[in-house]
Amino acid sequence: MWNVRCPACGKPAFRWVIKVLLGPVHVVPCASCGAGVGLPAFPLLAGAILMIVFVFLSGLPDTPLQDGRTAGIVFAVILLGWGSWFVRLSPVPKSLD
Repeated sequence: MWNVRCPACGKPAFRWVIKVLLGPVHVVPCASCGAGVGLPAFPLLAGAILMIVFVFLSGLPDTPLQDGRTAGIVFAVILLGWGSWFVRLSPVPKSLD
C-alpha cells in the first residue's frame, strides 16, 4: 500500500514514516542496497496548484464554492485524492550527492 520499494533492487528502501517525511527534495539511501532514493516533485506541485486554485475560486463571487457544504466536499475530494496519490507514489532513483 505505501509503495516504499527501491527502484534499484526492489526491496523495501525505507519505512512508510520516512516516506511521509521525505518530500521531493530529500534523498535517503536504500536500506538494502544503499542506492539514493527520493520522491518525485510533480505530485507535491500538483497538490499545491490544486489548493491555490481552490482558494482562488472560493474567493470569487457567485461560485458554487461560496456554499460551505460544497466547498467542504470539494476540499475533502482534493485532499483525499492527493493523499491517496502520494501514498501510492513510487520512489525514484536520485543521487546521494
